[in-house]
Amino acid sequence: MSRFASRPVLLNLLTIAVTVVLVAIVLVVGRVGIQPPVELVIGQPSPQDYIAPRSIEVPDEIKTEEQRVFEENNVPAIYTRDTSLENRNSVQALFDQIRKVAPTVVIPSEVPTTTEPPPDQTEPPVDGETTTVPPEDPGPTTSSTSSTTSTSTTTTTVVPPPTIEEQIDTVVESFRTFEDAIRILVPLHNADLEKAALGEGQSYLLQVQNMVETALERYFREEIKSPSALQSLRNTILEDPPSIFITGLTEEENAATSSAAARIIERSLVVNSFVDEEATKAARDAARAKVEPVLERFFEDAPIVNQGEPITQVQLAAIEKLGLNIPEVGANRLAVSSLGALAVMLAAFFLWRLAPTQWSKPKHFALLGTLLVLAAAASRVPGILTTDDPTTGFLIPAMMFGYIAAILYDPRTAVLMAVPMATFTAVSTGDVALTLYAAAATVVPVAFVSAVSSRRELRLAIAQATVVLSPLGFATAWLFYGDDRRWTGALFAFLGGVIAG
Repeated sequence: MSRFASRPVLLNLLTIAVTVVLVAIVLVVGRVGIQPPVELVIGQPSPQDYIAPRSIEVPDEIKTEEQRVFEENNVPAIYTRDTSLENRNSVQALFDQIRKVAPTVVIPSEVPTTTEPPPDQTEPPVDGETTTVPPEDPGPTTSSTSSTTSTSTTTTTVVPPPTIEEQIDTVVESFRTFEDAIRILVPLHNADLEKAALGEGQSYLLQVQNMVETALERYFREEIKSPSALQSLRNTILEDPPSIFITGLTEEENAATSSAAARIIERSLVVNSFVDEEATKAARDAARAKVEPVLERFFEDAPIVNQGEPITQVQLAAIEKLGLNIPEVGANRLAVSSLGALAVMLAAFFLWRLAPTQWSKPKHFALLGTLLVLAAAASRVPGILTTDDPTTGFLIPAMMFGYIAAILYDPRTAVLMAVPMATFTAVSTGDVALTLYAAAATVVPVAFVSAVSSRRELRLAIAQATVVLSPLGFATAWLFYGDDRRWTGALFAFLGGVIAG
């Protein structure tokens, strides 16, 4: 007997278990779970179309960098002149050496010589001979010894001046680089000496020196920045030497002098200007910093990138800035199933506690399970109505479950149905307004159908409940969706009542 008595309990538990499973399936099926983010790679095809939900400007890093590089390359290198490398002293020394080796004074040379004049006295007597003084000469007889006198005299010997060839060789020993010019300038300076002796005109050599130094100063001031520039300048000077016209020289001599000056200038030039790396880098960095970011604009509802097209850097930046690559936040399916199961078990437990005798029958639990599964399915309706107007969710037929529960069971059971209905709607939509509306819409018909005794009264009760839903939808939409949605809220709530009835 006890075995049969326990059978309704087992059937009730089985019914609840099946209901839990079916409700979980209804709430989970078709739901987007937690999705991993889509990996977008620059240069790879886009996995889908991306449309801009609003207008946006995105910096184009590639174009910006290209513009920065362009401006940076347009800044010329900054050079610094190094005057310590300029061969001014060697040129001065060359002309000084030419003057030094030329004869300017006569150098005396003292040579001592000895001259012995002939003796100025009588030869001494020969041994054995005597000299007799006549008597009339009373003077004494004397004997003398001969002597020799030396006299020293000074004579001046003129050292011959160095020849022009000797002068040239002397200068070339120190300035072999300028040998060609030296062979022209040394004779020119010797001509200067002849002019100076006669007191005529200005020094030829000095005029050439002044011209050379002036030309070197000009070339160095213009700065020679590279070996190639130096070689080009040297070739230009040799091909078109500076013109020198010195009064007193023939045309051929002036041409030779110009050639000599050109040779000195050409061989004295050096690279005297070098890149200042720090100053150049600072100037180029400043030019880069002045470049404004290049912006690309994407307009509202315009495609950012179409499916299959390679993704560019700026498109990826726009997608990330708009949050289009953030995966849709889906609920955890296990959590959804658990909450649905909990709502079913709580409803069954409350009903069993309210009327244990009535709810001990398996058929009651079977009907309750059916209502709960249908309520779970109805809660998915707002998600199917994909429109921009959230008040379309008021079409949910929540009122129907209040009717059925009130007719099949009693008003308390109908009111209790609002709990699982609101729970299922919250799980399915996540919308507070729809959750509140579903709970209220489930309770609204209870007062109208509790005393129904005929089909006509049932229709009247449905009509009355439908009329009540309109202000409920109006107020809910006004509160949660704003002024512009309140009338559509009333309309869709009324239509939902008609559908449920």
